[in-house]
Amino acid sequence: MELTDKQKRIISRYRLLPGFLQVRRMRSTVDDLIHALDLENIESIDYDSLYLELYKVSKVAGKFAILRNNIIGIIPDLNESQKEMAEDFASLPIRSQERFLRKLPDDTFNSIYRYLPYEIQEKYISRIMDNSIGPIIVRMPDEIKRNHIIEILEKNGEDPYILSGVWDSMTEDLRDKYFETFIKTRDYYYYELNWNGLSIDGQRKYMEEIIGLLNSPDYDGDFNRIWMNTKDELKGRYFRTFAERAFNYSRSSREHSKEYVFDRLWEYTPDDVQNSEDGVSFIFRLNKDELSRIFKFTNSKLQSQLIARTINRYKASDKEAKSEIINTLDAQLRDAKDKVFEMNFRYLLRSLEDIDHATTLLYYCPTSVLEENSELIGKFFSRNLEKMYSGGNNLDDYFNAMSRILDANSCAIIIKNFDEKNLHDKRPEIMIKFLSRDSSREKIRNI
Repeated sequence: MELTDKQKRIISRYRLLPGFLQVRRMRSTVDDLIHALDLENIESIDYDSLYLELYKVSKVAGKFAILRNNIIGIIPDLNESQKEMAEDFASLPIRSQERFLRKLPDDTFNSIYRYLPYEIQEKYISRIMDNSIGPIIVRMPDEIKRNHIIEILEKNGEDPYILSGVWDSMTEDLRDKYFETFIKTRDYYYYELNWNGLSIDGQRKYMEEIIGLLNSPDYDGDFNRIWMNTKDELKGRYFRTFAERAFNYSRSSREHSKEYVFDRLWEYTPDDVQNSEDGVSFIFRLNKDELSRIFKFTNSKLQSQLIARTINRYKASDKEAKSEIINTLDAQLRDAKDKVFEMNFRYLLRSLEDIDHATTLLYYCPTSVLEENSELIGKFFSRNLEKMYSGGNNLDDYFNAMSRILDANSCAIIIKNFDEKNLHDKRPEIMIKFLSRDSSREKIRNI
């Protein structure tokens, strides 16, 4: 914020106040300054601009404004002031730096440390380490953390805040060793956040303790966060445990986030575990709404089985139930993986044709699969032209899409069937769509 000359003149009166910028005088100094501005009918300015300008005028007077770290509790943002002070300090000759540092209180040095150039941070790291100031250590550059990680851990390995702050700078072996600190705290924030940093041996070592914490009465974290970051090699062994945890949570009276508890569990369950006995048992314990939400996270083999089950349910159901089941089938076809269509196209086309639902399959089916099965689709349309037309279906939409996919022979057969089924009134529009394909023209001319 740019200050006016009038504002600066008022501020300059306060540069040498006794106890200036001491915590116990901080608020009164600023209040007096704002009052003085008001008396002169000068628009008030924000605290950070006041402190920055106070620092500047005091520096000009030959005095460094000492910005204490705990002032932040009073003032919303001192970053600009701290940055300028750090720049001034970095610009001093080496001898002047040393002399200035000897007089500079630790809390003030800590407040400007993160704004100093890397070389100066590295040079004076011992002073920070001697004080073991958590927020300062956490905000160190990653390279400095890595260079001094053993020293940091020796002094702060029992502090979960600092340990979490340097976690990414630690080797896997060190993480496996120090993860016990998070276990001891019983604070789910720390052990959930840092679980992914362990090796497979580290996760194997602590998993039973983690499960004990997840099942404790006072646990209120997100157990799926542990599951998401568990190594795939361990998930087969522990899936049943986490699935039971999910069912207990979902069926409890607690409402927070339980709607999506199965989605997140299943999304991070590898295919081989989904296909296992425990995996199959899990999905068949879900109710209709839960199963519909996890379907998109299900592997293609199980999706195929679920779609087949829905088709069979539809065929065996009475008229009243068919509407709900067909909605389920539509949603499954919409969310099915491409591999489901690749593996099962013939079965799906045949089964869905039997229940007058094959056009939905064609709508959701990937183009590459449609092109591979052009001949089958052509025969399907030829068989069902009259039924589709008389049933009021919008043939234009279907044929507009199919004409770009069907091979020339299938296009020709369909147009010929229009004549054979006495659908002459539709033949010109459909022919126009098919004739847009060069490969179809010669065959169609011969009809």
